[in-house]
Amino acid sequence: MSNVNLYKISNDKKIEFFEKILEKMGEPILKEVIREGVNYSVKLYFNNHLVEKQVTWSWLLTEFRQENLSTSSNPSATVVIDIQNEIYVFTFGNSFFLADKYCDDTFAFAFARKIQFQNVKTTALLSPNSRRNKVVNTYISNDQLEFDSGESFAKIKARMVIDEDFELYKESIEIGKSLKFNLENDSLLSLVNLIIHIENIMESVTTDFYKIPLFKKVTDENILSELEQHLQLMISEESPSIQISEMEIIGVNEIFNNNDLQFELKYRRSRIQVTELSMLEIRNFMLEHQLNLDDTFFKIKIISYRGGVPVRTDSLKVLIDYVDDEHRCVLSRGVWYHFNEDYLEYLRDSIYEIESHYNEDYDFSRAHLEEYREQKFIVEKNNPEYEGMPENEIKKKIDHKYYTERVYNNYLEENFGFENYDRNIQRVGTQNIEAMDLYKDETMFAVKIGNASSKLSYVIDQSIVSLKLYKNNIINIPNIKKVGIWLILERQHRLTIREDSTPEINELDMLMLKNRIDEWKKIVRLAGFTPVININYMS
Repeated sequence: MSNVNLYKISNDKKIEFFEKILEKMGEPILKEVIREGVNYSVKLYFNNHLVEKQVTWSWLLTEFRQENLSTSSNPSATVVIDIQNEIYVFTFGNSFFLADKYCDDTFAFAFARKIQFQNVKTTALLSPNSRRNKVVNTYISNDQLEFDSGESFAKIKARMVIDEDFELYKESIEIGKSLKFNLENDSLLSLVNLIIHIENIMESVTTDFYKIPLFKKVTDENILSELEQHLQLMISEESPSIQISEMEIIGVNEIFNNNDLQFELKYRRSRIQVTELSMLEIRNFMLEHQLNLDDTFFKIKIISYRGGVPVRTDSLKVLIDYVDDEHRCVLSRGVWYHFNEDYLEYLRDSIYEIESHYNEDYDFSRAHLEEYREQKFIVEKNNPEYEGMPENEIKKKIDHKYYTERVYNNYLEENFGFENYDRNIQRVGTQNIEAMDLYKDETMFAVKIGNASSKLSYVIDQSIVSLKLYKNNIINIPNIKKVGIWLILERQHRLTIREDSTPEINELDMLMLKNRIDEWKKIVRLAGFTPVININYMS
């Protein structure tokens, strides 16, 4: 009785898969398996070429003048079964790294929808552009698939409902890009029986037992080209929305990039060893080796080492998590996906339930801004710090001093009774912290003006930091009951006002921002406060 890990190879990757497995593991050993009078061809690819490597902590032994130790790489094997031109692969040892690249990534979760769970033990979810872009949840007793809006499943570990006399596999199952079963009997016939059993369930069960939010692969070449161009632009602008994933789900295995592996960044003859992956490390690598961003970024290779042995080589793009608002797509593991309707539906519901307000008196304009700056110029132009400067230089400095958001906060303070904390800096440890922008009616507000997720999302980080400092009594501000973000939108078309007189925030084509709002809402509620969103406009 053993665990088996099953992939289905994508139809459009079969040729590449067989070329790569032949290159890596050599010629297969063939065997025929007979089931109910039908012959099935089974191929074994076996890699027993063990590589001796020094242990990664050999420096420690050197410090104590001890003899260095070495370790051998683990053998691996892959079983390939062709059933009516569908290629199924069972992996053993580290061979799952190879099969994972060429698999049909919809296969495992399509099967998961057709079975019932008696107990869900662990789930791993993808939450793009959240502060934690992948989240692992563990349950003591739960028979439902729980997820928050803005999350997509990457892995499920559970116990299935099976009949008492069922003899093919045990109740335990792990679902990701592969399926992991605990077979009752260790034999090639059991592997064939398992595949046919899965195919029968997929054909015969017409009702899905669960909704499982996932992403749909983008196939339109024109859209893919636009997505790549926009990603390149965001990278060149060093956008904070570009993230290196800290965890991958390879098949059903959780691979933590900052813990289990070591890495080598490689471009042609330029190489560097790193213990963790981040955009900072990558930019430092490019600067050190004088690599041009536009020409080389996507050509950088990441070699992953486990136990000092290389187990996987990927392009850098495979490890980037990024959301493109315009096309409502997410980049995950090097592939572009559309958000499916389940995903969008739950995100809409999450945003809809947040308390929101629009008061046209709080709208602002460029005319207001210039008038305010002109008044400050008249009052301050003769101040000592501007002595000897020409007027145009003084005007630039005063305009810079009174940046748009500062003027807006001053405007609300002077005209509508808000307490203004913009530029009210408090010392926390070795850092200067701006506690919040505005305060009124026991509500703290962080304010941001913009027209895109990449700019507006900063307001989420500011609000979360301020909330945590307040909750821990680190900053000195009045008592609060609500935590608000105030979005000043630079757009001509205004959001619809619903029957309850609140703005329809879901009309914003800003998925990255809405994912961050969903995350922020949970943090605020868990802290015991009410989240609030104010919407206004900059014309």
